[in-house]
Amino acid sequence: MTWWWVVVAAIGTALPAAPDLCSEELVRLDHARATAFAAADPQALDRVYVVPSRLADADATTIAAYRARGGRVRGVLLQVSQCRVLERTDTTIRLDVVEELGRAYVRWSDGSTSALPRDRATRRWVTLRRTAEGWRISGSQPPAPTADRGSRN
Repeated sequence: MTWWWVVVAAIGTALPAAPDLCSEELVRLDHARATAFAAADPQALDRVYVVPSRLADADATTIAAYRARGGRVRGVLLQVSQCRVLERTDTTIRLDVVEELGRAYVRWSDGSTSALPRDRATRRWVTLRRTAEGWRISGSQPPAPTADRGSRN
């Protein structure tokens, strides 16, 4: 009987599990984004967003603006309170996410810090696209006003 459980365990690890995209891919991308902000390195956003991306451009502009003033933004991690898959194909995943920015702050070149304003929880539809380098964020928008979120699973 013991060998049967070994086979089941081996098969279970060999088969691709349905990933919890909210706790895996989205968190991994968010950490890469936070690293780009903390390093003041807009090129590192290529590990977060598809290229080209207006979202990456907006983040790169923010990073550059703080860097020009001698600052690096730290703590740019999103706290996800809800997340569910709306649609999934082999190349695209749409997520319904409720998130808010954690306690972000700026570390200035003189060693001082400034807290950034607190965020409010916001619902977004986030689209991930599979690239040669892995999953990347290709879009983020508010849900459609007429969307019936209650009927989706």
